[in-house]
Amino acid sequence: MKNIQIKTEIITLIFIILCTVGVIFKDYLPHNVLTSAFIHGSKDHFINNMMLFLLLSPAVEEKLGKVNYLLSFALTTVVVHYFHTGLLHVNAIGISAWIFALIVLNIGKLKITGILLISIYAFQEISGMFNNDNTSHAGHLLGIITGIIYLLIYNYISKKKEIYEQEERSEKSVLDDLSKL
Repeated sequence: MKNIQIKTEIITLIFIILCTVGVIFKDYLPHNVLTSAFIHGSKDHFINNMMLFLLLSPAVEEKLGKVNYLLSFALTTVVVHYFHTGLLHVNAIGISAWIFALIVLNIGKLKITGILLISIYAFQEISGMFNNDNTSHAGHLLGIITGIIYLLIYNYISKKKEIYEQEERSEKSVLDDLSKL
Protein backbone atom coordinates (compact mmCIF):
# COMPACT_ATOMS: atom_id res chain seq x y z
CA MET A 1 0.00 0.00 0.00
CA LYS A 2 2.87 2.39 0.73
CA ASN A 3 4.18 1.86 -2.79
CA ILE A 4 0.84 3.04 -4.23
CA GLN A 5 0.95 6.21 -2.10
CA ILE A 6 4.41 7.11 -3.40
CA LYS A 7 3.33 6.51 -7.00
CA THR A 8 0.22 8.64 -6.48
CA GLU A 9 2.17 11.62 -5.17
CA ILE A 10 4.89 11.57 -7.84
CA ILE A 11 3.03 14.05 -10.04
CA THR A 12 2.55 16.38 -7.07
CA LEU A 13 6.29 16.19 -6.38
CA ILE A 14 7.08 16.94 -10.03
CA PHE A 15 4.87 20.04 -9.86
CA ILE A 16 6.70 21.18 -6.72
CA ILE A 17 10.06 20.74 -8.46
CA LEU A 18 8.83 22.69 -11.50
CA CYS A 19 7.50 25.49 -9.27
CA THR A 20 10.81 25.58 -7.39
CA VAL A 21 12.69 25.93 -10.68
CA GLY A 22 10.15 28.60 -11.70
CA VAL A 23 10.77 30.74 -8.64
CA ILE A 24 14.55 30.39 -8.87
CA PHE A 25 14.83 31.06 -12.60
CA LYS A 26 11.77 33.31 -13.06
CA ASP A 27 13.75 36.01 -14.86
CA TYR A 28 15.16 33.53 -17.38
CA LEU A 29 12.07 31.53 -18.29
CA PRO A 30 9.75 32.59 -21.11
CA HIS A 31 6.22 33.46 -20.07
CA ASN A 32 4.02 31.11 -22.04
CA VAL A 33 1.24 28.62 -21.46
CA LEU A 34 3.74 25.89 -20.49
CA THR A 35 5.67 27.94 -17.93
CA SER A 36 3.20 30.50 -16.57
CA ALA A 37 1.86 28.26 -13.80
CA PHE A 38 5.32 27.38 -12.54
CA ILE A 39 6.83 30.87 -12.42
CA HIS A 40 6.23 32.70 -9.15
CA GLY A 41 6.75 36.40 -8.51
CA SER A 42 8.32 36.02 -5.09
CA LYS A 43 9.35 33.48 -2.49
CA ASP A 44 6.27 34.40 -0.42
CA HIS A 45 4.01 33.78 -3.43
CA PHE A 46 5.76 30.43 -3.99
CA ILE A 47 5.58 29.34 -0.33
CA ASN A 48 1.90 30.25 0.06
CA ASN A 49 1.00 28.38 -3.11
CA MET A 50 3.08 25.35 -2.14
CA MET A 51 1.49 25.08 1.32
CA LEU A 52 -2.01 24.99 -0.14
CA PHE A 53 -0.86 22.81 -3.03
CA LEU A 54 0.63 20.23 -0.63
CA LEU A 55 -2.56 20.26 1.42
CA LEU A 56 -4.98 19.83 -1.50
CA SER A 57 -3.12 18.16 -4.33
CA PRO A 58 -2.50 14.59 -3.09
CA ALA A 59 -6.16 14.03 -2.19
CA VAL A 60 -7.37 15.31 -5.57
CA GLU A 61 -4.73 13.30 -7.46
CA GLU A 62 -5.76 10.15 -5.60
CA LYS A 63 -9.50 10.82 -5.99
CA LEU A 64 -9.53 11.75 -9.68
CA GLY A 65 -6.61 9.65 -10.87
CA LYS A 66 -3.49 10.89 -12.65
CA VAL A 67 -5.12 11.59 -16.01
CA ASN A 68 -8.00 13.67 -14.65
CA TYR A 69 -5.66 15.40 -12.23
CA LEU A 70 -3.40 16.46 -15.11
CA LEU A 71 -6.35 17.36 -17.34
CA SER A 72 -7.75 19.63 -14.62
CA PHE A 73 -4.35 21.35 -14.40
CA ALA A 74 -4.15 21.70 -18.19
CA LEU A 75 -7.69 23.12 -18.47
CA THR A 76 -7.12 25.62 -15.69
CA THR A 77 -3.70 26.70 -16.94
CA VAL A 78 -4.81 27.14 -20.55
CA VAL A 79 -7.99 29.05 -19.66
CA VAL A 80 -6.24 31.38 -17.20
CA HIS A 81 -3.18 31.95 -19.40
CA TYR A 82 -5.19 32.84 -22.50
CA PHE A 83 -7.63 34.96 -20.48
CA HIS A 84 -4.73 37.05 -19.21
CA THR A 85 -2.67 37.23 -22.40
CA GLY A 86 -5.54 37.34 -24.87
CA LEU A 87 -8.09 39.47 -23.07
CA LEU A 88 -6.14 41.50 -20.51
CA HIS A 89 -2.80 41.56 -22.38
CA VAL A 90 -0.79 40.78 -19.25
CA ASN A 91 1.38 37.87 -18.15
CA ALA A 92 -0.07 36.19 -15.09
CA ILE A 93 2.18 33.80 -13.21
CA GLY A 94 1.79 31.23 -10.49
CA ILE A 95 -0.23 28.15 -9.78
CA SER A 96 -2.84 30.01 -7.69
CA ALA A 97 -5.68 29.52 -10.18
CA TRP A 98 -5.19 25.77 -10.05
CA ILE A 99 -5.05 25.94 -6.24
CA PHE A 100 -8.55 27.42 -6.38
CA ALA A 101 -9.61 24.70 -8.83
CA LEU A 102 -8.14 22.11 -6.42
CA ILE A 103 -10.27 23.54 -3.60
CA VAL A 104 -13.36 22.87 -5.71
CA LEU A 105 -12.14 19.45 -6.85
CA ASN A 106 -11.24 18.49 -3.29
CA ILE A 107 -14.80 19.11 -2.18
CA GLY A 108 -16.06 16.63 -4.75
CA LYS A 109 -19.79 16.51 -5.02
CA LEU A 110 -21.11 20.00 -4.44
CA LYS A 111 -22.74 19.72 -1.03
CA ILE A 112 -24.03 22.75 0.87
CA THR A 113 -20.82 23.21 2.91
CA GLY A 114 -18.75 23.01 -0.26
CA ILE A 115 -20.97 25.52 -2.00
CA LEU A 116 -20.63 27.86 0.99
CA LEU A 117 -16.83 27.51 1.01
CA ILE A 118 -16.59 28.17 -2.72
CA SER A 119 -18.94 31.15 -2.35
CA ILE A 120 -16.76 32.64 0.38
CA TYR A 121 -13.64 32.24 -1.76
CA ALA A 122 -15.43 33.70 -4.78
CA PHE A 123 -16.71 36.69 -2.78
CA GLN A 124 -13.21 37.27 -1.41
CA GLU A 125 -11.77 37.27 -4.94
CA ILE A 126 -14.48 39.54 -6.34
CA SER A 127 -13.92 42.06 -3.56
CA GLY A 128 -10.15 41.70 -4.05
CA MET A 129 -10.47 42.87 -7.66
CA PHE A 130 -10.83 46.41 -6.36
CA ASN A 131 -7.48 46.27 -4.54
CA ASN A 132 -4.26 47.18 -6.28
CA ASP A 133 -2.31 44.29 -4.74
CA ASN A 134 -0.65 42.78 -7.82
CA THR A 135 -2.78 39.64 -7.45
CA SER A 136 -4.81 38.12 -10.26
CA HIS A 137 -8.15 37.85 -8.50
CA ALA A 138 -9.75 37.23 -11.90
CA GLY A 139 -7.36 34.29 -12.33
CA HIS A 140 -8.42 32.92 -8.97
CA LEU A 141 -12.08 33.22 -9.98
CA LEU A 142 -11.30 31.46 -13.25
CA GLY A 143 -9.68 28.71 -11.19
CA ILE A 144 -12.91 28.33 -9.23
CA ILE A 145 -14.95 28.32 -12.45
CA THR A 146 -12.71 25.80 -14.26
CA GLY A 147 -12.74 23.62 -11.13
CA ILE A 148 -16.54 23.66 -11.09
CA ILE A 149 -16.73 22.92 -14.82
CA TYR A 150 -14.23 20.09 -14.54
CA LEU A 151 -16.04 18.69 -11.49
CA LEU A 152 -19.40 18.76 -13.28
CA ILE A 153 -17.93 17.02 -16.34
CA TYR A 154 -16.11 14.48 -14.16
CA ASN A 155 -19.24 13.71 -12.10
CA TYR A 156 -21.37 13.43 -15.27
CA ILE A 157 -18.93 11.02 -16.92
CA SER A 158 -18.53 9.03 -13.69
CA LYS A 159 -22.30 8.71 -13.36
CA LYS A 160 -22.64 7.56 -16.99
CA LYS A 161 -19.82 5.05 -16.45
CA GLU A 162 -21.50 3.78 -13.29
CA ILE A 163 -24.82 3.34 -15.12
CA TYR A 164 -23.07 1.54 -17.99
CA GLU A 165 -21.31 -0.81 -15.56
CA GLN A 166 -24.60 -1.53 -13.75
CA GLU A 167 -26.29 -2.35 -17.06
CA GLU A 168 -23.36 -4.55 -18.03
CA ARG A 169 -23.57 -6.43 -14.70
CA SER A 170 -27.33 -6.84 -15.16
CA GLU A 171 -26.89 -8.21 -18.68
CA LYS A 172 -24.21 -10.60 -17.46
CA SER A 173 -26.48 -11.75 -14.65
CA VAL A 174 -29.33 -12.40 -17.10
CA LEU A 175 -26.96 -14.31 -19.42
CA ASP A 176 -25.69 -16.35 -16.48
CA ASP A 177 -29.27 -17.16 -15.48
CA LEU A 178 -30.12 -18.16 -19.05
CA SER A 179 -27.04 -20.37 -19.32
CA LYS A 180 -28.14 -22.25 -16.22
CA LEU A 181 -31.41 -23.21 -17.95
